[in-house]
Amino acid sequence: MKKNKGSHPSALDAALKLLEGKDYSPYELTAKLAGRGYTPAEIDETLDILRRYHYVTETGTNVVELEKMSAAWLAKRRGGLSPSALRGLETFLLKKGFDPDLVRVHLERLAEQLQAS
Repeated sequence: MKKNKGSHPSALDAALKLLEGKDYSPYELTAKLAGRGYTPAEIDETLDILRRYHYVTETGTNVVELEKMSAAWLAKRRGGLSPSALRGLETFLLKKGFDPDLVRVHLERLAEQLQAS
């Protein structure tokens, strides 16, 4: 992957820099890199490399990742499972690029658990 004109880093360099501070889904990285002016071809090539080396985790319809990320997000929250936590979790999961229908079903299950306790 070549450098862009001037002193701009390659899309891969920019993505790796972003990943130093936080985990991003491919969906989020695509938005970040596009916002920085990288072309769709550069972004696709970068994501292919990052996937190959497991630097990013697919979201979309990946139920295992959805449950894992949900559990991690809720574990960081001091108040535990609550209606406001469910709203925050929904925002987090959608931002990560999970399928909205999958998120809805997951949150309905969590809401049932909340009502049962």
